[in-house]
Formats: sequence, C-alpha cells, structure tokens
Amino acid sequence: MDGGEIIGAMAVFAVLVVPSLGLTARFALKPIVESILRIRDGLDRQRPMVEDPRVASLQQEVLELRETVDRLAAAAEFDAQLRVGAAAPQLPRA
Repeated sequence: MDGGEIIGAMAVFAVLVVPSLGLTARFALKPIVESILRIRDGLDRQRPMVEDPRVASLQQEVLELRETVDRLAAAAEFDAQLRVGAAAPQLPRA
C-alpha cells in the first residue's frame, strides 16, 4: 500500500463510514437516553420535596416572616403617604 491508497481509504472511511456510524448511534441511543430521562424524572416526582421535618418547619417560618415583612412594608408605605399628605390608599388587611 502506498500513500495514495491509504489517503483514499481514509477519505472513503471519513465520507461514508463516520456519518453512517453517527446516524446509527443517534437513532439507536436517542430512545435509550429518553427512557432514562423519563425514569429519572418519574423518580424525582415520587421523592418528597422535604424529607426532614426540621427543614419543613424552617420553610414555614421563612414564609411567615416574608408575609410579616410584606405587611410591615405596606404599613410603612401607607404611613409615608399619610405624612406627605397624598391620597391615602387602603391598607391591606392580613
């Protein structure tokens, strides 16, 4: 085999074999990968979001603090508008 034959064989390999292997791998692996992703997604949905009751308690406390801060911010804005003399909007009720 001389250099020209080797280059010709490599060209045929590059033009015909590599794309056909790529297409075969794509069509063969795509259903497998999609099924693995579906299984993984299903397992994630079955798992509870919070496993530790202490974390759930902390999340509830953060939500309550956020609501309190929102009410305090609304009250402060209401007070500022009263001090300026603007038309007073209704203060949201908790």
